[in-house]
Amino acid sequence: MNKGDPGVASNLWVFGPLVRLNKRFSVRRKLDVAPHNLWIEGPLFARQGDKVTCRICFGHHFRVEGTLNPETLSVWLAPPGEDKIPLNPRENGNSVSVEFVPQIKGTHTILVAYRAGMWSITRDGRHLPGRRDKYPDIPVSRTVLFHHFAKTVIPVDEEIKWPGSFGLDLEIVPLSYLREELELLVQYGGKPLRGAKIYAQNREEERSRIGRTDAEGKAMMILPPGDWLIITHAQDKPAGDVNDYDERLLTAVLTLRVAGR
Repeated sequence: MNKGDPGVASNLWVFGPLVRLNKRFSVRRKLDVAPHNLWIEGPLFARQGDKVTCRICFGHHFRVEGTLNPETLSVWLAPPGEDKIPLNPRENGNSVSVEFVPQIKGTHTILVAYRAGMWSITRDGRHLPGRRDKYPDIPVSRTVLFHHFAKTVIPVDEEIKWPGSFGLDLEIVPLSYLREELELLVQYGGKPLRGAKIYAQNREEERSRIGRTDAEGKAMMILPPGDWLIITHAQDKPAGDVNDYDERLLTAVLTLRVAGR
């Protein structure tokens, strides 16, 4: 796991009003303007030598609401203690699927990176595909490049052992899960990101639980048994010699399936 100075809270991109519940988490009202999220759906556990299928989805709150371009989608399998292995995604209806056969026991990790493209956001809030020079007659307030990162862990023939960081541009790293409390770390550029808002969405709940990372980039979330999407956002500016877009919006999603006792 990478260690470094805390990230800068100004890199965060925050959406929506909050409704305070208590000191541990909040609930965010659902908003139609929130950007799509990328997530992975896989089995709760797997057996060595058996084929595993994972589904990669694009939408909101476990609902598929968009299509993926496989040409800008990269998927890897990270077996325990081994290098990442590229997987070949294939279209599967309104989502994308990957398959693998675990050869060893231990916690396997699926990683996805998706370049969703550049969008010009108009002054009245519309999102138009492409750069602002495509719309000379439309007032564009900014042009945004969207990058998505997703991760899930699948234990094979043994209990989960949290694998640590994989060096994604934006990453949620689970550290421990005990008595329905998940401790996690948010990393941006390989460094802990302080002040990052984290949204936890359960498949059976309509609202999001919300936490925030501390000065070390860590947070605690209460997650009862069920299927969970853990989401965070960050933004950065392009390098000085890049003028195609005004800012890059990064989204990271960790999918966890928590079994009941």
